[in-house]
Amino acid sequence: MKMRILCVLAAGVAAAAVTSDTAHAGAFALKERSAKAQGLSFAGATAGSGGLQSMGFNPAAIGLVEDAEISGGLSLIQPIADGVVNTTGESVDADRFAGLANSYVGYRFDPDFLVGLALYTPFGLVTKYEQTSAVANDALTSKLQTFVFAPTFAYQPDPSLTLAFSGNVIYADARLTSGLLNLEGDRVSAGFSAGVLWKPFPGTQIGAAYDNGYDLTLLGTGTFSQTGAGAVAAAAGN
Repeated sequence: MKMRILCVLAAGVAAAAVTSDTAHAGAFALKERSAKAQGLSFAGATAGSGGLQSMGFNPAAIGLVEDAEISGGLSLIQPIADGVVNTTGESVDADRFAGLANSYVGYRFDPDFLVGLALYTPFGLVTKYEQTSAVANDALTSKLQTFVFAPTFAYQPDPSLTLAFSGNVIYADARLTSGLLNLEGDRVSAGFSAGVLWKPFPGTQIGAAYDNGYDLTLLGTGTFSQTGAGAVAAAAGN
């Protein structure tokens, strides 16, 4: 059995700007699914540059396993999201330290067949203001957490070719609070990924993957603190 644990410390700088009413899903995307691929700036991640951890980008990366392998990574993120309230001149600090872990398991139970499991976080965001902040009535906490559990099955008709499929189950939890409003909800959704990894000759790997995505519409409940009792329905879509 081959066991490998990889860790990486990543520091990020984040800036927020509001230019329209459109929310772009890319603003929530987290690519830190492979410590090894992150060290390569994710170049060739789909083609297996992250080793087994590339399962987070292409399930066919499981084909790199010879016998049995466990691999994982940890990214520590410290964004910077400071600002100044125009009306009061007060400085506000909304950024929060976060840790992102991933874990991958691959097992070759037959020369031509492999099974495995991928665990990672594809989307997320947390900002938090102090209760005494001048912006408290507009925003206190904005939080989105997601976790993907992806059982994976692969077939190798030839040592140079891997075809793989993963059934992806995602859990999403969101919270939006201010001095006047508290909204929260969660949801479990399912999707799938398919991928291929081809080694046409030694030293060269070509990978391609398809992910059908998720329905991350979150339904929950909230309360207006100024009324003390009013319940409202909350909905947030991806």
